[in-house]
Amino acid sequence: NRSGASLTTRDVSQVNKDESSASNAQIADDVGSNIEQSIHSKTSMVSQHESIHSNRSGASLTTRDANPDNEEKRSTSNAQ
Repeated sequence: NRSGASLTTRDVSQVNKDESSASNAQIADDVGSNIEQSIHSKTSMVSQHESIHSNRSGASLTTRDANPDNEEKRSTSNAQ
């Protein structure tokens, strides 16, 4: 029986090796897809950031245009 048992153990350890290499491949696949998602989200964050910057000059002009009333009121209250 002893030789039979060692054969079985060898077979089982081979199965374990196969399973661990399969799970390693799955881990590598998951890591790869996580990296891709991370790159994608960082890219979209950068493009959002750039659009905020490109809007900022326009927004500040608009804000300045929208606020002459406030500046006039302020100068009036300062005069009083």
